[in-house]
Amino acid sequence: MKDIYVCYASSDEYAGFTGISLYSLLENNQHFPIKKIFILDYGIKSPNKQKLDCVAGKYGLTIEYIESTKTLENFKDILGIQKFSGSFATYSRAFIDYIMPDYVRYLLYIDSDTIVTGKIDVILKIDMESSVMAGVIGVNQYPYKNEKHNPELDLVSGNKKYIACGIVYYDLKNWREYKCNEMIARCCKLNIK
Repeated sequence: MKDIYVCYASSDEYAGFTGISLYSLLENNQHFPIKKIFILDYGIKSPNKQKLDCVAGKYGLTIEYIESTKTLENFKDILGIQKFSGSFATYSRAFIDYIMPDYVRYLLYIDSDTIVTGKIDVILKIDMESSVMAGVIGVNQYPYKNEKHNPELDLVSGNKKYIACGIVYYDLKNWREYKCNEMIARCCKLNIK
């Protein structure tokens, strides 16, 4: 059976939302074989960490907090990325291979504002083969009202499909082998004005 790890990225301001999302995931998936919970820590204070630990502990799991700000700040100047809502957390998904421990292969990343209302067993059936990630095509993939084209989808990469990143399932072994971070870095550099 696959070792499935779960990951959130949170600041102290979003810790409450993270706790609610984590609770919804664990309450609705008590049967699911989660190996460990990671939280990419963007300044979560001790009282909120204790609350998050309490949620995970109720289901027999522990949380490993990873201080990710320094890792992403290394890319700030190189790629010209700016903080989004006061944090680099939004870039966590793009450079996840630099942040996660090498032993993690299958990683389910969930945004802090996501409520998990059912079972996630389908993940165990996904055969990633040589794929680096699985996700859902974003609802903004579809045109606005009567327009034929959604201008938000003029992606720098030239891709025609936009994957919503609120829930992403990674095969980090494949991600690293295909050097996805280098592809992302090239796209970021193309967009520097």
